[in-house]
Amino acid sequence: MAISHAEVGKLAQAINFGKQALGLAQKNLGKNHAVSIMAERQLGEILMQQGDVAGAKSLLNQSVKHATEALGLNHPETLTVYNLLANLYEQQMEIEETAKLLAVVQNGYTESFGADHPITLRNSLALSRVYMNLGQSKDGEALLTNSCSRYAQNFGYQHSDTGECVMQYAASAFAQGAFPLALALALPFGSLVFFFAELPASWFFGPEESLFSRFSPPSVPSAISCIFT
Repeated sequence: MAISHAEVGKLAQAINFGKQALGLAQKNLGKNHAVSIMAERQLGEILMQQGDVAGAKSLLNQSVKHATEALGLNHPETLTVYNLLANLYEQQMEIEETAKLLAVVQNGYTESFGADHPITLRNSLALSRVYMNLGQSKDGEALLTNSCSRYAQNFGYQHSDTGECVMQYAASAFAQGAFPLALALALPFGSLVFFFAELPASWFFGPEESLFSRFSPPSVPSAISCIFT
């Protein structure tokens, strides 16, 4: 009921229903019951939609604690709560906390679903982006390269998720100043070309002091091969 109200924009009613549902579940079933944990997580999600950051953060942290204790770290509901809390921290630019939470989720997804499952790979892309934002380029690149390789091997080069991964790699290469590599990766997908429109020609062929410096213009094919093999 609470979620249905939130979906149609009636957040005040959704919060009211959510609080009632959580109170009843905890009173009758206990705080560590699966139904209570789900109600707690749903109310936290609604508070996020309302913009009540403090309330959502408090509730979701409680939910993480209850879910971990009652269901285990690798339970889907536990991982959902961790992921939701990570999204909240990322919205607030608390990147270090985001990385810690997403790393827990990544381990949980890998153990529960396997390294090649789409949900594991998608979280891997999110964690890679966060590592890049933290300046942990080596960790971010390693995750990104591994994810692109798995996407290509399991879904094919033309799959939209493979393309999304490669585009994230291209954007990372661009940010690192590896413009030839970024262009080589982006062009097959018809995207990111606008990034290069205003660059002087010398930027495409000059020396590159970056994480991607090993991918000089003559070795662009080997860079692509590195991702898809």
